[in-house]
Amino acid sequence: MKNYEQFVTDTKSSIKDFLPESFRDAELRIDEVCKNNGVKREALVIEKAEDLGVPILYFDSYYQNYQRNDNFEETLKDMAFTYLRNRNQEELQQTVDKVKDFEKVKDMLSLKVVNREDNQEMLCLLPHKEVDKTDLAVIFQIKTPQIEDYLGTIKVNHEMLSHWDLDVETLYQITMQNSQSKEPFVITDIENIVFHKDVESEENKVPQIDEDRPYILSNKDGMFGAAVMLYPNLLEQIAQQCQSNLYILPSSTHEVLFLRASEKMEPRELQEMVIETNMTQVPPEIWLSNQVYKYDHNEHELSLATSPEQTKELIEQYHNRIQEAALAAELEEEECLDRW
Repeated sequence: MKNYEQFVTDTKSSIKDFLPESFRDAELRIDEVCKNNGVKREALVIEKAEDLGVPILYFDSYYQNYQRNDNFEETLKDMAFTYLRNRNQEELQQTVDKVKDFEKVKDMLSLKVVNREDNQEMLCLLPHKEVDKTDLAVIFQIKTPQIEDYLGTIKVNHEMLSHWDLDVETLYQITMQNSQSKEPFVITDIENIVFHKDVESEENKVPQIDEDRPYILSNKDGMFGAAVMLYPNLLEQIAQQCQSNLYILPSSTHEVLFLRASEKMEPRELQEMVIETNMTQVPPEIWLSNQVYKYDHNEHELSLATSPEQTKELIEQYHNRIQEAALAAELEEEECLDRW
């Protein structure tokens, strides 16, 4: 059986044998696709000269299939079939064709918030807008049909922006208006989730905020919904309803939590919860931040509720606790073996 490196090399050299004759002059390359937060996956790109966008094939998923069936030829057939099927999706091709014409694609634009520090490499390649007084940045995406093995979005790059003859601020304003129209915000009482209550949240409505418990803030589809916290005046509406400042807890790129800022809960306590949840439950590709944010009702301003220095300290403390617990478990196991 081939190891992963040999699988990648042999796939690139052999895949054309399973594609139509029209692909004989196509370019084959291995790209390292940078996902959110620096998560990288190797992918095979098969591209003709006239192509603007094509499906990509992630090596890791197909290598897992190969390990199960130990049949390299069948794996290549599967890859070729999937590529051709997805390439021929009419809706996908229409979306790719529209990218050249901003008027055709502008209604498909949406926002995504990402962590600045952990996405420095990606942000160098993409037009983006930093969120003042936070550790976040906004990038721009074009929504495409969701197809297996194909990214559901196309990230807007500098070349597209130049072709559209737009600056970042103009793109941000257009995309924000589109997001507000196409992706209305939804606020969900966390108790409805915890206790499986069959209560449907209303779109674009701030409900009565009761007690000092968290509420979930996202968009109607729950995809990249953390961006709704930047919708103009939304946090202000919530703060007015609460008659208090707000703490914002980043859950993932898809949603955030908010709760009243009160003396009952210090930002440091909230941040400890955020860090532990991120370390144990949030997949790296949708991780957003270890910070806690504060919306100031009087200043009408979103900012960090905790300092980067405190964040670093809390993360170190968390890792130390994990190491101490692992060491204690190891010692206990050794003691049990000695008694036996």
